Amino acid sequence: MSLLFRSLILLLAGSLLSGCGTMADPREWFGSDDPALEPAELVDFTPTVQPQQVWSMDIGDASPDLQRLKPAIDNGVLYVANTDGELFAVEADTGKQVWKLETGLAVSAGPGVAESLLALGTAEGQLVVFDTENGEELWRKDLSSEILAVPAIGSGVVVVHTGDGKLFGLDAANGEQLWLYDHKVPVLTLRGSSSPVISGGSVFCGLAGGKMISLSLDSGIIEWESHITVPTGRSDLERMVDVDADPLLYSGTVYGGAYQGDVAALGEGSGKEFWKRKISVYNNMAVNWQQLAVTDAQGF
Repeated sequence: MSLLFRSLILLLAGSLLSGCGTMADPREWFGSDDPALEPAELVDFTPTVQPQQVWSMDIGDASPDLQRLKPAIDNGVLYVANTDGELFAVEADTGKQVWKLETGLAVSAGPGVAESLLALGTAEGQLVVFDTENGEELWRKDLSSEILAVPAIGSGVVVVHTGDGKLFGLDAANGEQLWLYDHKVPVLTLRGSSSPVISGGSVFCGLAGGKMISLSLDSGIIEWESHITVPTGRSDLERMVDVDADPLLYSGTVYGGAYQGDVAALGEGSGKEFWKRKISVYNNMAVNWQQLAVTDAQGF
């Protein structure tokens, strides 16, 4: 999405626990009248786990522009890029370098890794795909705008969410465009984009304006769309809602969160809303059997 508004600074991490400890179905975590728990007070404690650093490496300076660069692991190899265009492949267990590539790219998103392919997005709107075996560039594709979401790869398709609200489905073998989904971006948005997530024959993605969508991976046809939140207020700033968090899939449920909006649980196959809570979110969430962990824009 365009750089039109800077998000609030994340202060603390908090978690939302299920209202009933015996409920195993994530769709039943919240009853309609069950309020979210208040954040627990931070207290001193004795750690029961002592993490040990196994190895470390220097991958360059951090970027001030909120690029969504993060490591990806596939088949025991960790891949990571920096904004100077350096791309590294190292053994995940030892940190031993497998290969390193000077791409010369203004990397802004990625890497996305699957099916022996690695995809990077750039600030100039290019998608560049490499062979994970040796770092060889296979193809590149000029798209419509800056890429700030990690590309997804699955079933021979690369899916990319660009900053101007478009989702591209590209042939993983050669970059040929298979389909395009176009979404109008509101006047004000956060800087960033929800990364598409592929599951089965569908691709899920959050959108500026408060929606979550499911598209056919083969054709890009809309399977369902659901409002995580609906913009309200008199001004553009008050109405600014944005789903920047990546869709989180767990046990047939898609979890999504919107800035100045809600966290919602939706049916993976239908988009049906199971529950919703008023929580402003712009970072990714995490889930296990009975817990959904969320970082709140207000510092909870």
